[in-house]
Amino acid sequence: MIRAPVNASPSGRDARAWVEVDLAAVVENARTVARVTGTRLLPVVKANAYGVGAVAVSQALEAVDPWGYGVATVEEGAELRAAGITRPVLVFMPARPELFDAYRTHQLTPALGDGSTVAAWIARGARGGAFHLEIDTGMGRTGVRWDEIEPLADLLDTPYLEGCYTQFHSAERPDGSAETQLDRFRQAVGRLARRPPLLHVANSAAAFRGPNFAFDAVRPGVYL
Repeated sequence: MIRAPVNASPSGRDARAWVEVDLAAVVENARTVARVTGTRLLPVVKANAYGVGAVAVSQALEAVDPWGYGVATVEEGAELRAAGITRPVLVFMPARPELFDAYRTHQLTPALGDGSTVAAWIARGARGGAFHLEIDTGMGRTGVRWDEIEPLADLLDTPYLEGCYTQFHSAERPDGSAETQLDRFRQAVGRLARRPPLLHVANSAAAFRGPNFAFDAVRPGVYL
């Protein structure tokens, strides 16, 4: 159990508010997701684990043997490294070349989403290391469009491509959009010269939509 103040105010009205987190319950939630999906977890602990403590939650989730952890920024990844987390840490914020050194300093895995950035990362060779490719299947935010993968196929034929993923815009809605995005993701990956070791598409809501969404890992976040 961890007990954390809502903010840093040491006195006054705000000091009367706090959040109590039952870490045993977090771990049990994670075990349930793993059991239902039948695949490994890539827990997303961005934004300080949605406000309940990224370090404490990640340390507790070591008990479920996750593939690694997902964060939003380099700074969030560095915090996990400073706390002794050694598993892969995937940073979902689109990587920029000026941050490449910081990724390697903290042994973080970048998410890349355009050809020029992929080329710049690959050019670093072993000084760079593994990366994951974001494929835009309909979110319309970041990533290589699903129907524009083929021109990058030769560039992406590299052992440094460890994973591919996409983001659903409405995984909780039974409107068919998640299935459409899933089909686009499969088509895009099928255009690559080789299948990367780790495919992952499912956020918390999509993780419970069935085995077609499981792939090699699922990314539960707020559901934990």
